Amino acid sequence: MKLNKLILTNFIAYPERVEIPFRELLETHRLLLIYGPTGAGKSTIMEGILYALFGYDQRRNLRSPISEYSPDQPASLVLEFEIGGQKYRVERSWHAHKGRLKREHRWYQWNKETWEPFDQRQLTRLFPLMSDFDLFRQVVLIPQGEYARFLKSEPRKRYETLVKLLPVGWAEHFVDILRQKVAELDAKRHQKVIKLQSLLDKEDLHDPVDAKPIVSALKKEIQSLLKKQNVLRETVHKKEKEREKLDEIYIQLQRIEEVFRTLINALEAFRKVEQRAEEIEAIRREIQRIEEFRALFQELFQKSETLKDRIHTNEQELKRLKDKLRKVKKP
Repeated sequence: MKLNKLILTNFIAYPERVEIPFRELLETHRLLLIYGPTGAGKSTIMEGILYALFGYDQRRNLRSPISEYSPDQPASLVLEFEIGGQKYRVERSWHAHKGRLKREHRWYQWNKETWEPFDQRQLTRLFPLMSDFDLFRQVVLIPQGEYARFLKSEPRKRYETLVKLLPVGWAEHFVDILRQKVAELDAKRHQKVIKLQSLLDKEDLHDPVDAKPIVSALKKEIQSLLKKQNVLRETVHKKEKEREKLDEIYIQLQRIEEVFRTLINALEAFRKVEQRAEEIEAIRREIQRIEEFRALFQELFQKSETLKDRIHTNEQELKRLKDKLRKVKKP
Protein backbone atom coordinates (compact mmCIF):
# COMPACT_ATOMS: atom_id res chain seq x y z
CA MET A 1 0.00 0.00 0.00
CA LYS A 2 1.22 3.48 -0.94
CA LEU A 3 -0.43 6.58 0.51
CA ASN A 4 -0.81 9.38 -2.05
CA LYS A 5 -2.84 12.08 -0.32
CA LEU A 6 -4.73 12.75 2.91
CA ILE A 7 -7.17 15.66 3.32
CA LEU A 8 -8.57 16.48 6.78
CA THR A 9 -11.31 19.06 7.40
CA ASN A 10 -12.49 19.93 10.92
CA PHE A 11 -11.06 16.57 11.98
CA ILE A 12 -9.97 16.16 15.64
CA ALA A 13 -6.94 18.50 16.03
CA TYR A 14 -7.37 20.25 12.64
CA PRO A 15 -10.33 22.69 12.56
CA GLU A 16 -9.22 23.99 9.15
CA ARG A 17 -8.68 22.09 5.91
CA VAL A 18 -5.27 20.37 5.87
CA GLU A 19 -3.86 18.49 2.87
CA ILE A 20 -0.85 16.17 3.15
CA PRO A 21 0.54 15.19 -0.31
CA PHE A 22 2.45 12.05 0.66
CA ARG A 23 3.28 11.10 -2.94
CA GLU A 24 4.65 14.53 -3.87
CA LEU A 25 6.75 14.66 -0.72
CA LEU A 26 8.21 11.20 -1.31
CA GLU A 27 9.07 12.04 -4.92
CA THR A 28 11.70 14.47 -3.64
CA HIS A 29 12.53 12.77 -0.32
CA ARG A 30 13.28 9.09 0.26
CA LEU A 31 12.05 9.26 3.85
CA LEU A 32 9.10 11.14 5.28
CA LEU A 33 9.19 11.87 9.02
CA ILE A 34 6.23 13.34 10.88
CA TYR A 35 7.45 15.04 14.04
CA GLY A 36 6.59 17.95 16.30
CA PRO A 37 5.84 18.89 19.91
CA THR A 38 3.08 17.29 21.95
CA GLY A 39 -0.34 18.43 20.76
CA ALA A 40 0.87 19.43 17.28
CA GLY A 41 -1.45 16.89 15.59
CA LYS A 42 0.91 14.02 14.71
CA SER A 43 -1.43 11.34 16.06
CA THR A 44 -4.38 12.96 14.26
CA ILE A 45 -2.71 12.16 10.92
CA MET A 46 -2.41 8.49 11.91
CA GLU A 47 -5.99 8.47 13.19
CA GLY A 48 -7.13 9.99 9.91
CA ILE A 49 -5.64 7.06 8.00
CA LEU A 50 -7.33 4.55 10.32
CA TYR A 51 -10.68 6.34 10.13
CA ALA A 52 -10.44 6.44 6.33
CA LEU A 53 -9.69 2.73 5.91
CA PHE A 54 -11.79 1.26 8.74
CA GLY A 55 -14.28 3.97 9.68
CA TYR A 56 -13.00 4.25 13.24
CA ASP A 57 -9.95 4.21 15.46
CA GLN A 58 -9.99 1.84 18.42
CA ARG A 59 -8.61 4.60 20.65
CA ARG A 60 -11.50 6.95 19.77
CA ASN A 61 -14.26 4.56 18.70
CA LEU A 62 -16.65 6.01 21.28
CA ARG A 63 -15.81 9.64 20.54
CA SER A 64 -16.73 11.91 17.66
CA PRO A 65 -13.93 12.80 15.21
CA ILE A 66 -15.45 16.27 14.78
CA SER A 67 -12.98 18.90 16.00
CA GLU A 68 -13.76 20.40 19.39
CA TYR A 69 -12.83 23.80 17.96
CA SER A 70 -15.84 23.73 15.58
CA PRO A 71 -18.30 21.18 17.02
CA ASP A 72 -21.24 22.55 14.98
CA GLN A 73 -19.47 22.04 11.65
CA PRO A 74 -19.20 18.67 9.85
CA ALA A 75 -15.92 16.77 9.73
CA SER A 76 -14.60 15.03 6.65
CA LEU A 77 -11.54 13.29 5.31
CA VAL A 78 -10.29 11.99 1.97
CA LEU A 79 -7.58 9.37 1.53
CA GLU A 80 -6.08 8.43 -1.83
CA PHE A 81 -3.79 5.38 -1.97
CA GLU A 82 -2.48 2.65 -4.28
CA ILE A 83 -2.41 -1.13 -4.05
CA GLY A 84 -0.70 -3.12 -6.78
CA GLY A 85 -0.51 -0.07 -9.04
CA GLN A 86 -4.28 0.59 -8.83
CA LYS A 87 -5.45 3.87 -7.30
CA TYR A 88 -8.29 4.03 -4.75
CA ARG A 89 -10.05 6.86 -2.93
CA VAL A 90 -12.21 6.83 0.18
CA GLU A 91 -14.30 9.76 1.41
CA ARG A 92 -15.82 9.89 4.88
CA SER A 93 -17.83 12.57 6.67
CA TRP A 94 -19.49 13.05 10.05
CA HIS A 95 -22.06 15.59 11.19
CA ALA A 96 -24.18 16.04 14.29
CA HIS A 97 -27.94 15.72 13.81
CA LYS A 98 -30.37 16.02 16.72
CA GLY A 99 -27.74 14.94 19.20
CA ARG A 100 -26.64 11.93 17.16
CA LEU A 101 -23.57 11.42 14.99
CA LYS A 102 -24.37 10.75 11.33
CA ARG A 103 -21.76 9.01 9.17
CA GLU A 104 -21.32 8.78 5.41
CA HIS A 105 -18.65 7.10 3.32
CA ARG A 106 -17.92 6.41 -0.34
CA TRP A 107 -15.24 4.33 -2.07
CA TYR A 108 -13.86 4.98 -5.55
CA GLN A 109 -11.47 3.36 -8.00
CA TRP A 110 -9.48 5.32 -10.58
CA ASN A 111 -10.41 4.33 -14.13
CA LYS A 112 -7.98 6.06 -16.50
CA GLU A 113 -9.64 9.49 -16.38
CA THR A 114 -12.11 9.58 -13.52
CA TRP A 115 -13.05 8.14 -10.13
CA GLU A 116 -15.74 5.46 -10.31
CA PRO A 117 -17.74 3.95 -7.40
CA PHE A 118 -16.09 0.83 -6.01
CA ASP A 119 -17.05 -2.04 -3.68
CA GLN A 120 -14.62 -1.80 -0.78
CA ARG A 121 -15.01 -5.50 0.02
CA GLN A 122 -12.96 -6.35 -3.06
CA LEU A 123 -9.93 -4.75 -1.40
CA THR A 124 -9.82 -7.41 1.30
CA ARG A 125 -8.90 -9.97 -1.35
CA LEU A 126 -6.12 -7.76 -2.75
CA PHE A 127 -4.87 -6.52 0.61
CA PRO A 128 -5.81 -8.93 3.46
CA LEU A 129 -4.74 -6.44 6.14
CA MET A 130 -7.81 -4.38 5.20
CA SER A 131 -9.96 -7.02 6.85
CA ASP A 132 -8.11 -7.08 10.18
CA PHE A 133 -8.02 -3.78 12.08
CA ASP A 134 -5.93 -5.12 14.98
CA LEU A 135 -3.32 -6.65 12.68
CA PHE A 136 -3.15 -3.44 10.62
CA ARG A 137 -2.42 -1.43 13.78
CA GLN A 138 0.11 -4.00 14.89
CA VAL A 139 2.26 -4.11 11.74
CA VAL A 140 1.49 -0.93 9.75
CA LEU A 141 0.43 1.87 12.09
CA ILE A 142 1.95 0.75 15.36
CA PRO A 143 0.70 2.84 18.32
CA GLN A 144 3.25 4.76 20.37
CA GLY A 145 5.10 2.53 22.81
CA GLU A 146 3.94 -0.76 21.25
CA TYR A 147 6.69 -1.21 18.65
CA ALA A 148 9.15 -2.53 21.23
CA ARG A 149 6.35 -4.72 22.65
CA PHE A 150 5.92 -6.35 19.22
CA LEU A 151 9.67 -7.03 18.91
CA LYS A 152 9.90 -8.43 22.45
CA SER A 153 6.72 -10.51 22.31
CA GLU A 154 6.80 -14.32 22.52
CA PRO A 155 8.23 -16.03 19.39
CA ARG A 156 4.97 -17.87 18.75
CA LYS A 157 2.93 -14.65 18.78
CA ARG A 158 5.43 -12.91 16.50
CA TYR A 159 5.37 -15.94 14.20
CA GLU A 160 1.56 -15.90 14.01
CA THR A 161 1.65 -12.18 13.20
CA LEU A 162 4.24 -12.58 10.45
CA VAL A 163 2.41 -15.59 8.99
CA LYS A 164 -0.61 -13.31 8.53
CA LEU A 165 1.59 -10.56 7.13
CA LEU A 166 3.98 -12.53 4.90
CA PRO A 167 3.15 -15.12 2.19
CA VAL A 168 4.30 -18.14 4.19
CA GLY A 169 0.93 -19.82 4.67
CA TRP A 170 1.75 -22.37 1.98
CA ALA A 171 4.84 -23.47 3.94
CA GLU A 172 2.78 -23.95 7.09
CA HIS A 173 0.25 -26.01 5.13
CA PHE A 174 3.03 -28.07 3.52
CA VAL A 175 4.58 -28.82 6.92
CA ASP A 176 1.19 -30.00 8.18
CA ILE A 177 0.83 -32.32 5.16
CA LEU A 178 4.31 -33.78 5.75
CA ARG A 179 3.52 -34.38 9.40
CA GLN A 180 0.37 -36.20 8.38
CA LYS A 181 2.35 -38.36 5.92
CA VAL A 182 4.89 -39.25 8.63
CA ALA A 183 2.04 -40.24 10.95
CA GLU A 184 0.52 -42.43 8.21
CA LEU A 185 3.86 -44.14 7.57
CA ASP A 186 4.27 -44.77 11.30
CA ALA A 187 0.82 -46.37 11.36
CA LYS A 188 1.60 -48.54 8.31
CA ARG A 189 4.93 -49.64 9.77
CA HIS A 190 3.22 -50.55 13.01
CA GLN A 191 0.60 -52.59 11.13
CA LYS A 192 3.34 -54.43 9.21
CA VAL A 193 5.15 -55.29 12.42
CA ILE A 194 1.92 -56.62 13.92
CA LYS A 195 1.24 -58.63 10.76
CA LEU A 196 4.74 -60.05 10.78
CA GLN A 197 4.45 -61.04 14.42
CA SER A 198 1.10 -62.67 13.69
CA LEU A 199 2.57 -64.73 10.85
CA LEU A 200 5.48 -65.81 12.96
CA ASP A 201 3.13 -66.93 15.70
CA LYS A 202 1.19 -69.23 13.34
CA GLU A 203 2.00 -72.97 13.64
CA ASP A 204 2.43 -73.48 9.89
CA LEU A 205 5.22 -70.89 9.80
CA HIS A 206 7.26 -72.36 12.65
CA ASP A 207 9.45 -73.88 10.02
CA PRO A 208 12.15 -71.25 9.22
CA VAL A 209 12.27 -72.40 5.60
CA ASP A 210 8.57 -71.62 5.03
CA ALA A 211 8.66 -68.30 6.94
CA LYS A 212 11.86 -66.94 5.41
CA PRO A 213 10.39 -65.56 2.14
CA ILE A 214 7.51 -63.84 3.92
CA VAL A 215 9.74 -62.42 6.62
CA SER A 216 12.23 -61.19 4.02
CA ALA A 217 9.49 -59.47 1.99
CA LEU A 218 8.03 -57.84 5.09
CA LYS A 219 11.47 -56.63 6.21
CA LYS A 220 12.08 -55.06 2.81
CA GLU A 221 8.72 -53.35 2.95
CA ILE A 222 9.42 -52.12 6.48
CA GLN A 223 12.85 -50.81 5.39
CA SER A 224 11.23 -49.02 2.46
CA LEU A 225 8.70 -47.43 4.76
CA LEU A 226 11.45 -46.41 7.17
CA LYS A 227 13.40 -44.75 4.34
CA LYS A 228 10.32 -42.83 3.27
CA GLN A 229 9.72 -41.87 6.87
CA ASN A 230 13.32 -40.59 7.21
CA VAL A 231 13.00 -38.58 3.99
CA LEU A 232 9.80 -36.99 5.24
CA ARG A 233 11.37 -36.33 8.63
CA GLU A 234 14.29 -34.54 6.92
CA THR A 235 11.85 -32.50 4.87
CA VAL A 236 9.93 -31.52 7.98
CA HIS A 237 13.23 -30.56 9.62
CA LYS A 238 14.12 -28.33 6.66
CA LYS A 239 10.76 -26.63 6.83
CA GLU A 240 11.23 -26.11 10.55
CA LYS A 241 14.55 -24.43 9.71
CA GLU A 242 12.77 -22.18 7.25
CA ARG A 243 10.37 -21.23 10.01
CA GLU A 244 13.33 -20.35 12.24
CA LYS A 245 14.47 -17.92 9.58
CA LEU A 246 11.47 -15.81 10.47
CA ASP A 247 13.29 -15.01 13.70
CA GLU A 248 15.92 -13.30 11.57
CA ILE A 249 13.18 -10.98 10.39
CA TYR A 250 12.59 -10.00 14.01
CA ILE A 251 16.27 -9.14 14.36
CA GLN A 252 16.11 -7.06 11.18
CA LEU A 253 13.07 -5.26 12.53
CA GLN A 254 14.96 -4.52 15.71
CA ARG A 255 17.87 -3.14 13.67
CA ILE A 256 15.44 -1.00 11.70
CA GLU A 257 14.10 0.29 15.00
CA GLU A 258 17.62 1.22 16.11
CA VAL A 259 18.32 2.97 12.80
CA PHE A 260 15.00 4.77 13.05
CA ARG A 261 15.79 5.86 16.63
CA THR A 262 19.24 7.05 15.52
CA LEU A 263 17.64 9.00 12.69
CA ILE A 264 15.21 10.66 15.07
CA ASN A 265 18.06 11.57 17.42
CA ALA A 266 20.05 12.97 14.49
CA LEU A 267 17.09 15.02 13.35
CA GLU A 268 16.59 16.32 16.88
CA ALA A 269 20.27 17.23 17.08
CA PHE A 270 20.00 18.91 13.69
CA ARG A 271 17.03 20.92 14.94
CA LYS A 272 19.02 22.04 17.95
CA VAL A 273 21.96 23.00 15.74
CA GLU A 274 19.59 24.82 13.44
CA GLN A 275 18.08 26.71 16.38
CA ARG A 276 21.57 27.47 17.66
CA ALA A 277 22.56 28.73 14.22
CA GLU A 278 19.57 31.06 14.25
CA GLU A 279 20.57 32.33 17.70
CA ILE A 280 24.16 32.86 16.51
CA GLU A 281 22.91 34.69 13.43
CA ALA A 282 20.76 36.95 15.63
CA ILE A 283 23.77 37.68 17.86
CA ARG A 284 25.91 38.38 14.80
CA ARG A 285 23.37 40.86 13.50
CA GLU A 286 23.21 42.51 16.92
CA ILE A 287 27.00 42.77 17.02
CA GLN A 288 26.96 44.24 13.52
CA ARG A 289 24.44 46.88 14.64
CA ILE A 290 26.59 47.66 17.67
CA GLU A 291 29.65 47.98 15.44
CA GLU A 292 27.75 50.34 13.13
CA PHE A 293 26.59 52.35 16.13
CA ARG A 294 30.14 52.48 17.51
CA ALA A 295 31.48 53.69 14.16
CA LEU A 296 28.77 56.34 14.04
CA PHE A 297 29.53 57.31 17.64
CA GLN A 298 33.23 57.63 16.86
CA GLU A 299 32.45 59.77 13.82
CA LEU A 300 30.18 62.02 15.89
CA PHE A 301 32.75 62.14 18.68
CA GLN A 302 35.44 63.23 16.23
CA LYS A 303 33.12 65.89 14.83
CA SER A 304 32.34 67.07 18.36
CA GLU A 305 36.05 67.30 19.14
CA THR A 306 36.59 69.29 15.95
CA LEU A 307 33.73 71.57 16.90
CA LYS A 308 35.16 72.01 20.39
CA ASP A 309 38.52 72.99 18.88
CA ARG A 310 36.83 75.43 16.56
CA ILE A 311 34.79 76.89 19.45
CA HIS A 312 37.96 77.25 21.52
CA THR A 313 39.75 78.93 18.60
CA ASN A 314 36.82 81.25 18.04
CA GLU A 315 36.71 82.08 21.73
CA GLN A 316 40.44 82.97 21.64
CA GLU A 317 39.93 85.03 18.51
CA LEU A 318 36.93 86.77 20.08
CA LYS A 319 38.94 87.55 23.22
CA ARG A 320 41.77 88.94 21.13
CA LEU A 321 39.36 91.15 19.19
CA LYS A 322 37.78 92.38 22.41
CA ASP A 323 41.19 93.30 23.81
CA LYS A 324 42.06 95.08 20.61
CA LEU A 325 38.76 96.94 20.67
CA ARG A 326 39.37 98.11 24.24
CA LYS A 327 42.81 99.43 23.27
CA VAL A 328 41.31 101.33 20.35
CA LYS A 329 38.69 103.02 22.57
CA LYS A 330 41.27 104.35 25.06
CA PRO A 331 42.30 108.06 24.46
